[in-house]
Amino acid sequence: MKRLIAILLAMVMVLSLTACGSLPLPGKKDDASSVESSAEKEEKSEKAEEAEETEAPEKTEEKKDEEVSAAEPAPAEAPASASTAGYYEVSSMAVGDATLGVNSLADRDITPDNTYVVLDGEGGGVISLFDGEEMKLTLDTRFMIVDGDAVEYKLEGETLTIIVPDEEDGEDTTLTFIRTGDKRPESSGTLAIEPTKPQETTPPENVSTEPVSADFGDYHVTILSAEPFTDGDDKDGVRFYYDFTNNSDEATCAMFELNLKASQDDYELVTTWTMDDAPEYGNDIRNVRPGVTIRCCEEYNFKPTGGPLIFTVSDYSGEELSMQFDPQNLPGRPADEWTITPIANPDWMGGIPEEGDIEDYHVKIVKAEGGEDYAGDPLCRVYFDFTNNSQETTTFLMALDLNVMQDGIEIPTTFTMDDIPEEDNYTVDVAPGETITVARTYSLRTDSPVTVEIYDFMSGKTYIGTTITVAN
Repeated sequence: MKRLIAILLAMVMVLSLTACGSLPLPGKKDDASSVESSAEKEEKSEKAEEAEETEAPEKTEEKKDEEVSAAEPAPAEAPASASTAGYYEVSSMAVGDATLGVNSLADRDITPDNTYVVLDGEGGGVISLFDGEEMKLTLDTRFMIVDGDAVEYKLEGETLTIIVPDEEDGEDTTLTFIRTGDKRPESSGTLAIEPTKPQETTPPENVSTEPVSADFGDYHVTILSAEPFTDGDDKDGVRFYYDFTNNSDEATCAMFELNLKASQDDYELVTTWTMDDAPEYGNDIRNVRPGVTIRCCEEYNFKPTGGPLIFTVSDYSGEELSMQFDPQNLPGRPADEWTITPIANPDWMGGIPEEGDIEDYHVKIVKAEGGEDYAGDPLCRVYFDFTNNSQETTTFLMALDLNVMQDGIEIPTTFTMDDIPEEDNYTVDVAPGETITVARTYSLRTDSPVTVEIYDFMSGKTYIGTTITVAN
């Protein structure tokens, strides 16, 4: 069964079970006096027939004319126009003469937040039913079509009604929506729907074609470019690229120092994902040394036929840098491919000991070794001796902040298919007074030396560190 019909039928079951159970429905009586016996119904039917036979002949002729007129098809309504574009919230649901209003629906987890319709005014839009997951829709003069399913609808003024017929008992189910505005509420934070029909649009004004740069205190940012892609949900995505340069006196990352957002048509875009990430993806959480630049990217869903895309970088003081793009003519990856500048003789660990105390813990950097990870890429495995001199049981992970870098940029962890017991000790509980050996394995980007440091996250001070040259 198609998804739209399945969801609608599930909602009908919610209402039907309620009508059959102990919960009262507005406008529906439960007392015995409201139930007619078959004999009473038959008597009423006979009286109605007798009254009809005694009617004047001219009245009978009028009735026939009405019947002929009713049999003729009514003129078809046009699909939703621009005047009907907007956001429609669920207001009621009915089966036959049993009706649930907004409050009663909310008691059954059917709310305007998860059940709504957005129309674009061009015969398209999206619908969400019960689960909050949006489905694209198209409208003809009579039917709403979603994923191959067709249900009848009526659009009168600011009221949208979806009709689901029941062929077994003849009682239609109607789901009524009321238009509440031209666009989604700001709280939804999601992108307006993509029109089903393509439009001819004029190129947006003030579109940027060259990178833009600004200083945010101790950090320099350059917004470079944007490219389209298809995300993991097979939806349209846009990837914005920017460079982050750390000009402060301690290591940090873009995620900690910057705020990022993208918008289109007055909506803030939502981030998305893909299995086919760009090499720069995730660099925003990598620490970088003072004086080092790293290229980052951020991915969002967007509307290819909508208005200009605006990507904005700001800091916590409110300073902003923005770049505007034409969604139908995105420039693609930055023209200059980012490469890491090798640092053959890093001096960041000069004068810092390889062994010492950090508060209630004693740590020693024991050794490092090379090798290959699960994918055959070069790795560096670092070993530490960790002594817990506190009064409470803890782990290496919880007690210490560890930073391992190459060329001034943090390198990610990796793994091998080998059984390395010391790697498991990273999260093992260590009782007061005990010492264990811990190993951590990292992926190498270049042949440059690796710097290892144990530092205090709050102050940024490095207590223990060393520089390692790994032979692979």
